[in-house]
Amino acid sequence: MGLSFQPKNHDLVGYSDADWAGDIDSRRSTTGYLFTIGGVPVSWKSKRQATVALSTAEAEYMALSAATQEVVWLRKFLKNFEIEQSEATVIFEDNQGCIALAKNPVAHERTKHIDIRYHFIREQIEENTIDVKYLPTEEMLADLLTKGMTKERHMKLCGKLHLSKIQKQTSKTQHEGGVLKRNPSHKFPLHKVLLAFEGQDQDLEDWIGSDLNSEFDGQIQVPESKTNFIDQACKLARSPRFGTRVDHRS
Repeated sequence: MGLSFQPKNHDLVGYSDADWAGDIDSRRSTTGYLFTIGGVPVSWKSKRQATVALSTAEAEYMALSAATQEVVWLRKFLKNFEIEQSEATVIFEDNQGCIALAKNPVAHERTKHIDIRYHFIREQIEENTIDVKYLPTEEMLADLLTKGMTKERHMKLCGKLHLSKIQKQTSKTQHEGGVLKRNPSHKFPLHKVLLAFEGQDQDLEDWIGSDLNSEFDGQIQVPESKTNFIDQACKLARSPRFGTRVDHRS
């Protein structure tokens, strides 16, 4: 899997989520947050929370606190590259209780036990550094970092993050009618194939040895009986042990 970097703008946007009491042994929750610039992920984290949360809202609030600390650093970091965020950074949250707790400075019985360090969120909202907004759970991208989900939803969220399979370009060797072909842009170390299999097949040694004295135009005739043997030799010759991109006549 890989990321396709095609940012639409320079807007920093965050997503915060928590999996309440997800650890069946310690009953600690998992924090997950993700930040994008122009729709492209640039920062993310998934970590078990240090203390046990007594409610879903509290677990989400602790996750939001971690995301807020990250956004403060990211805004300062981007400023060094002259990518200043003129507006408050939006952090999407899927728990209404957490949002109310972040925006309401009134302490009451249900929240007074929460460590004061987590109320750092309120200060950043007042300073217009962040703006916490509601986002339905079905659209929460940070869910990828906190909990398991169906394949369909997983692929849907990956698509929104521009996360897709990257086709790795490699030099492939294949047989077509007894002809060994290779990508001409890569040097094929035939003499190292001979070195790797020296003494194991005299006929093949003679065949490779004779070819080394001729021009190599990207394909050579392969005896039908040697097809599987050559496949093994090609794989071994491309391994780090014998190196790559070595001229067959060097």
